[in-house]
Amino acid sequence: MTDTPRPIPIVVCGKAEIVGKMVVEGLKPEYEVILFCLGSKPTAAELPFILHGTPPPSQSSSIGTNSFSTIPYAVIMGAAWSAQDVADVKSAIYQNMPPDVDAPAPVLLRNDTTKPTPKPPSPEYAAQLVARIRSCLGKLKGGEKPDGPDEGVVVSLLRLSFLWLAIVFLSLTCRSGTKWTIPKLSYFTSTSIIIRLIEH
Repeated sequence: MTDTPRPIPIVVCGKAEIVGKMVVEGLKPEYEVILFCLGSKPTAAELPFILHGTPPPSQSSSIGTNSFSTIPYAVIMGAAWSAQDVADVKSAIYQNMPPDVDAPAPVLLRNDTTKPTPKPPSPEYAAQLVARIRSCLGKLKGGEKPDGPDEGVVVSLLRLSFLWLAIVFLSLTCRSGTKWTIPKLSYFTSTSIIIRLIEH
């Protein structure tokens, strides 16, 4: 009997818990949202604590699992955040990584604002975000290296099919309780980079 792989811990930053809840559910069971933050400033304020395995004294949302025993593999931001917001979160990561741990710093992912997206906070928007996150992290897990100009890297890593997007959407909105089976992913090694999640 094989052991079930542990979910990969991640942090998600968004503007609305109604979207956050759909994203949290849509990423299960392969990914565990250990912290959901309502905005870039709370994200930058709360990350230093969880990077050291400590619950933040004040949290902007309670829909994460609060399992902070492992450094998150990724910090994911939605489409609403500016370049300065991203820079603030990136700085919070770089300046607070514990020096005595072997784990790499989290990958910083930002949803691409130049590509068409359904209007948030709709289920369609959450479904597209879930599909982009899964595809991008899957590429990284498979060893695909991003190529970008510098540390503010902007990279096209994925191509989503309408079928895959429809499957994710149905899994989020199905009322029968039936779960779609999504292939399991293993842990991956990452570096601190900013990646745009892009749908062609």
